[in-house]
Amino acid sequence: MERNHKLAMSYARTSTTVNSDGDSEPRQRKATESFAARAGITIVGHEYDVVTGTSEIEARPAFNRLLKSLEASTIGVVIVEDVSRFARESLAGQLGIAKLHAMGVKLLSAKDGRDYANPANAMEKFQIGLMLGIAELEKSTIVERLQSGRRSRLAATGWCGGFKVADEVKSYARSLHAAGRSLRAIGAELAERGWISETGRPFGPSSVKLMVE
Repeated sequence: MERNHKLAMSYARTSTTVNSDGDSEPRQRKATESFAARAGITIVGHEYDVVTGTSEIEARPAFNRLLKSLEASTIGVVIVEDVSRFARESLAGQLGIAKLHAMGVKLLSAKDGRDYANPANAMEKFQIGLMLGIAELEKSTIVERLQSGRRSRLAATGWCGGFKVADEVKSYARSLHAAGRSLRAIGAELAERGWISETGRPFGPSSVKLMVE
């Protein structure tokens, strides 16, 4: 199939449901639309995932819809705000890029204009792999910093995940942990008793871990 590289889909990704309520998607859409206008490209569709950048491509509903749109059309470009919005894990990024490359589709970054799916030479391919690795490192650093800060706040004030977790909740979580329950199972048990996170969802494993440490 001959691809039309003047037609594009834009793709945005936000890591968590908490961030999805902020300006992440509007910011990303504005960046991709501005880039497309400068490059003379028409965006004919947009997809948005609320998943971590380390998630497997198959686990991204919006990205899979995007692939189906590409398969059913001659659209030749996918535009993202930045390669880190496409993926923050090297393998996930490489697999996604490989899918687009096999389809003859460009993956353009609004940030630097680079086509990540079609490197011009071995050096550029190496640089793309390096940038995906840096995105993965940045993600790990952010997670470590947040976990450290949350541990400190929890130890000092009893606050976890942005709001106060009652001593009763922490005590019950610790008793379940002592009984050998998994972190995820503890979160589900707390939810059954009406103890949920500030997002209205069960406490995730990372939040439960902070309670029981």
